[in-house]
Amino acid sequence: MFSCGVGVTLMFLGIAQPSRPLAAACIALFCVGVQARAPADRLLLGGGGVIEGRLVSEDRNTLRIAGFMGELDVPALIVVRHIAATSLLEQYESLAGTAPLDAGRHAALAAWCLEQKLPSLARQHLDEALRMDPSHPQARRLFGYVRIGDAWLKTADPPSAPPKSAEGDARVIEQLRAAWRRRIHGLRDVFLREGAERGVRTFDEGREQLLAIRAPLAMEGVCALLGDEGERTRVLLMEHLATFKEDEALLNLLAFSLLDGDLDVRVAAADALAARNDPRVGEFLRQALRARVDEIVRRAAVALGRLKSLDAFDDLVRALPTDAFATERRSLGDLMREAERTFSAPIEVPIDDRVARAPARMALPDWVRRVEQIEASASPPTARNRSEVQEALIALTGQNYGFDADAWRDWMRQQSVQNSPP
Repeated sequence: MFSCGVGVTLMFLGIAQPSRPLAAACIALFCVGVQARAPADRLLLGGGGVIEGRLVSEDRNTLRIAGFMGELDVPALIVVRHIAATSLLEQYESLAGTAPLDAGRHAALAAWCLEQKLPSLARQHLDEALRMDPSHPQARRLFGYVRIGDAWLKTADPPSAPPKSAEGDARVIEQLRAAWRRRIHGLRDVFLREGAERGVRTFDEGREQLLAIRAPLAMEGVCALLGDEGERTRVLLMEHLATFKEDEALLNLLAFSLLDGDLDVRVAAADALAARNDPRVGEFLRQALRARVDEIVRRAAVALGRLKSLDAFDDLVRALPTDAFATERRSLGDLMREAERTFSAPIEVPIDDRVARAPARMALPDWVRRVEQIEASASPPTARNRSEVQEALIALTGQNYGFDADAWRDWMRQQSVQNSPP
């Protein structure tokens, strides 16, 4: 059975009033004229922008709009008016019904989608129609073929997304990120910034409002604006990042787990990473045990202790002495660039009948400068062994063999023997 998601029709989402040519270009990219398009719930934005779709939910932070490819959270602060109407999505759902679609109904829906200027969705229906019936006449014609005798001759290109949509999508994504930064800025200054705080109740109110924000595009603003605040606010920031499944959350949690100056913040970041149970996290932290800077090795060990994955056992045992990995050491900058490559899956943003992709960003404030400062201020270790590594091994195994690497390995071999099948 063909299944279609939901999406959103976006008109220009600028905060400032756009020029006439720019507004016209954005309208061409994100919407269609009133004569061609059915009405929908419309959110009128400050500066003249409009978002169309079906309003799913609303609170003091967010209006959630559903369309063809997913749901989009819009910051409430930029919405100046909501006009209720029947959405194009609701008309589509009514036409599609709930019964399984055959080739004919797929072709009919494709034709309707083309009339409504939804080429990507039309292409999905045509692909499905031709999969079911490769010779279906209507689907063939819509796909750009004409029939000559018993043969089909291709005379036109199949439906595709409007040209330059990627450029327009990027503009919308940046404007949504900017709107969320404005919202986080207000929360920080009123509730979460030390000195502006008026008591515990005020901070708790700010915490409640921040955790209610579930828009992935808000993560960049949260990290950038709260990442330099007091320790309590940064711990809250880790709690907020823990609510997201996207790679951008993992990337920034890893950055805080290694680069933040406060142990409580690093532990909060590591606990959030542990809750995700993503094997890439443990692999990256095991590589961080090879960092040239001893303090980073110790921080990586603390994080691995919170993950409690026995996959890290061998690397942790090797990292017990401070002269470990002498020929494998890596710069902190190289490690962080590897994190950016590893945790690079973009945030998916539904726009009209397609999904735009927002690149994952490391948003910890001045992270490049932090890396440079950590490396420049590093000094050779004075101790022979690392207690943080020992504590991580204790957390993983429930045993304590101190800094005796051979004793740790003997214990693991005994466990392997005891747990092997008879």
